[in-house]
Amino acid sequence: MVDSPGPVERQVSLRLSGAADGADLSTVCRDDRLLWLAADEKPRILRLTAADDGRSYTDPARFDLGDLLDLPDGPEEEVDVEGIDVRDRYLWVVGSHSRTRKKVHGDEDPEEAVARLRTVEPHPNRDVILRLPLAGEGKDRHPVPSDGKSQRSAVVYPGLRDPWPRMHICPAF
Repeated sequence: MVDSPGPVERQVSLRLSGAADGADLSTVCRDDRLLWLAADEKPRILRLTAADDGRSYTDPARFDLGDLLDLPDGPEEEVDVEGIDVRDRYLWVVGSHSRTRKKVHGDEDPEEAVARLRTVEPHPNRDVILRLPLAGEGKDRHPVPSDGKSQRSAVVYPGLRDPWPRMHICPAF
Protein backbone atom coordinates (compact mmCIF):
# COMPACT_ATOMS: atom_id res chain seq x y z
CA MET A 1 0.00 0.00 0.00
CA VAL A 2 1.31 3.46 -0.94
CA ASP A 3 0.97 6.26 1.59
CA SER A 4 -0.65 9.45 0.38
CA PRO A 5 1.72 12.45 0.32
CA GLY A 6 -0.97 14.48 2.08
CA PRO A 7 -3.49 17.05 0.91
CA VAL A 8 -2.61 19.61 -1.72
CA GLU A 9 -2.74 23.04 -0.10
CA ARG A 10 -2.78 24.97 -3.37
CA GLN A 11 -1.48 24.87 -6.89
CA VAL A 12 0.41 27.57 -8.73
CA SER A 13 1.23 28.04 -12.40
CA LEU A 14 4.81 28.37 -13.59
CA ARG A 15 4.85 30.75 -16.55
CA LEU A 16 8.16 30.09 -18.25
CA SER A 17 7.44 32.10 -21.43
CA GLY A 18 9.90 30.16 -23.57
CA ALA A 19 12.79 30.49 -21.08
CA ALA A 20 12.87 26.71 -20.68
CA ASP A 21 11.07 23.54 -21.47
CA GLY A 22 9.16 22.82 -18.27
CA ALA A 23 9.17 19.10 -19.05
CA ASP A 24 12.72 18.57 -17.78
CA LEU A 25 12.62 20.52 -14.50
CA SER A 26 14.12 18.43 -11.71
CA THR A 27 14.23 20.61 -8.59
CA VAL A 28 12.83 23.81 -7.13
CA CYS A 29 13.55 26.08 -4.16
CA ARG A 30 11.43 28.95 -2.81
CA ASP A 31 13.30 32.08 -1.75
CA ASP A 32 10.75 34.58 -0.41
CA ARG A 33 8.83 35.67 -3.57
CA LEU A 34 11.26 33.90 -5.89
CA LEU A 35 11.40 30.35 -7.18
CA TRP A 36 14.74 28.93 -8.30
CA LEU A 37 14.40 25.98 -10.69
CA ALA A 38 16.90 23.71 -12.38
CA ALA A 39 16.62 21.66 -15.52
CA ASP A 40 17.59 18.02 -15.59
CA GLU A 41 19.36 18.15 -18.96
CA LYS A 42 20.76 21.68 -19.33
CA PRO A 43 23.54 23.32 -17.27
CA ARG A 44 21.31 26.24 -16.23
CA ILE A 45 19.05 27.56 -13.52
CA LEU A 46 15.90 29.68 -13.78
CA ARG A 47 14.46 32.30 -11.50
CA LEU A 48 10.73 33.06 -11.42
CA THR A 49 8.96 35.79 -9.44
CA ALA A 50 5.62 35.42 -7.67
CA ALA A 51 2.78 37.31 -9.34
CA ASP A 52 0.77 39.68 -7.18
CA ASP A 53 -2.26 37.35 -7.28
CA GLY A 54 -0.24 34.61 -5.52
CA ARG A 55 -1.44 32.01 -8.04
CA SER A 56 1.49 32.00 -10.43
CA TYR A 57 5.21 32.56 -10.85
CA THR A 58 6.31 34.50 -13.90
CA ASP A 59 9.00 36.82 -15.29
CA PRO A 60 11.60 34.08 -15.95
CA ALA A 61 15.31 34.82 -15.90
CA ARG A 62 17.78 32.21 -17.15
CA PHE A 63 21.33 31.78 -15.84
CA ASP A 64 23.74 29.40 -17.58
CA LEU A 65 26.01 27.77 -15.00
CA GLY A 66 28.99 27.87 -17.39
CA ASP A 67 28.68 31.69 -17.51
CA LEU A 68 28.83 31.88 -13.71
CA LEU A 69 31.86 29.67 -12.97
CA ASP A 70 34.21 27.14 -14.51
CA LEU A 71 32.64 23.70 -14.65
CA PRO A 72 35.04 20.71 -14.63
CA ASP A 73 33.78 19.31 -17.95
CA GLY A 74 33.10 22.63 -19.69
CA PRO A 75 30.16 25.05 -19.89
CA GLU A 76 27.93 23.04 -22.24
CA GLU A 77 28.04 19.60 -20.61
CA GLU A 78 25.06 18.54 -18.53
CA VAL A 79 25.19 19.00 -14.74
CA ASP A 80 22.02 16.93 -14.17
CA VAL A 81 20.96 19.13 -11.25
CA GLU A 82 19.12 17.20 -8.54
CA GLY A 83 19.07 19.74 -5.72
CA ILE A 84 18.97 23.51 -5.22
CA ASP A 85 18.69 25.71 -2.12
CA VAL A 86 19.34 29.25 -0.91
CA ARG A 87 21.20 29.96 2.34
CA ASP A 88 22.97 33.09 3.57
CA ARG A 89 23.02 34.91 0.20
CA TYR A 90 24.32 31.85 -1.65
CA LEU A 91 22.55 29.64 -4.13
CA TRP A 92 23.67 26.02 -3.72
CA VAL A 93 23.30 23.62 -6.66
CA VAL A 94 23.91 19.86 -6.42
CA GLY A 95 24.65 17.67 -9.44
CA SER A 96 23.38 14.10 -9.63
CA HIS A 97 26.82 12.51 -9.07
CA SER A 98 25.69 9.77 -11.46
CA ARG A 99 27.58 7.73 -14.04
CA THR A 100 26.19 6.39 -17.29
CA ARG A 101 26.57 3.15 -19.17
CA LYS A 102 25.68 2.22 -22.71
CA LYS A 103 22.33 0.64 -23.41
CA VAL A 104 22.02 -2.98 -24.40
CA HIS A 105 20.38 -3.69 -27.73
CA GLY A 106 17.92 -6.58 -27.94
CA ASP A 107 19.76 -8.28 -30.80
CA GLU A 108 23.17 -8.08 -29.12
CA ASP A 109 25.28 -11.11 -28.26
CA PRO A 110 25.13 -11.68 -24.44
CA GLU A 111 28.91 -11.29 -24.07
CA GLU A 112 28.83 -8.00 -25.96
CA ALA A 113 25.92 -6.85 -23.80
CA VAL A 114 27.86 -7.62 -20.62
CA ALA A 115 30.89 -5.75 -21.97
CA ARG A 116 28.69 -2.72 -22.76
CA LEU A 117 27.21 -2.78 -19.26
CA ARG A 118 30.61 -3.17 -17.65
CA THR A 119 31.75 0.17 -19.08
CA VAL A 120 30.66 3.04 -16.83
CA GLU A 121 31.33 6.60 -17.96
CA PRO A 122 32.10 9.40 -15.49
CA HIS A 123 30.71 12.91 -16.05
CA PRO A 124 32.67 15.51 -14.04
CA ASN A 125 29.98 18.19 -14.40
CA ARG A 126 27.53 15.90 -12.59
CA ASP A 127 29.94 15.39 -9.68
CA VAL A 128 29.60 18.94 -8.37
CA ILE A 129 28.24 20.96 -5.52
CA LEU A 130 28.15 24.61 -6.63
CA ARG A 131 28.08 27.66 -4.39
CA LEU A 132 26.95 30.81 -6.20
CA PRO A 133 26.89 34.19 -4.45
CA LEU A 134 23.64 36.14 -4.86
CA ALA A 135 23.38 39.91 -5.34
CA GLY A 136 20.40 42.22 -5.55
CA GLU A 137 17.06 42.14 -3.79
CA GLY A 138 13.61 40.88 -4.70
CA LYS A 139 13.08 40.17 -8.38
CA ASP A 140 16.53 41.64 -9.11
CA ARG A 141 18.28 38.94 -7.06
CA HIS A 142 20.72 37.05 -9.26
CA PRO A 143 23.81 34.82 -9.11
CA VAL A 144 27.08 36.68 -9.55
CA PRO A 145 29.59 35.34 -12.07
CA SER A 146 33.15 34.56 -11.07
CA ASP A 147 35.51 37.35 -12.22
CA GLY A 148 38.95 36.39 -10.90
CA LYS A 149 39.35 38.75 -7.92
CA SER A 150 37.89 37.06 -4.85
CA GLN A 151 36.87 33.60 -3.72
CA ARG A 152 33.13 33.46 -3.18
CA SER A 153 32.00 31.07 -5.92
CA ALA A 154 32.97 27.44 -5.46
CA VAL A 155 32.84 24.13 -7.28
CA VAL A 156 33.30 21.06 -5.09
CA TYR A 157 34.01 17.89 -7.05
CA PRO A 158 35.98 14.69 -6.56
CA GLY A 159 38.84 13.79 -8.85
CA LEU A 160 38.22 10.82 -11.11
CA ARG A 161 40.79 8.69 -9.28
CA ASP A 162 40.86 10.49 -5.93
CA PRO A 163 38.15 9.33 -3.49
CA TRP A 164 38.43 12.53 -1.43
CA PRO A 165 36.66 15.65 -2.73
CA ARG A 166 38.64 18.72 -3.61
CA MET A 167 37.26 22.21 -3.34
CA HIS A 168 38.01 24.37 -6.33
CA ILE A 169 37.45 27.94 -5.24
CA CYS A 170 36.51 29.98 -8.26
CA PRO A 171 37.50 33.59 -8.04
CA ALA A 172 34.42 35.78 -7.96
CA PHE A 173 34.05 39.51 -7.73
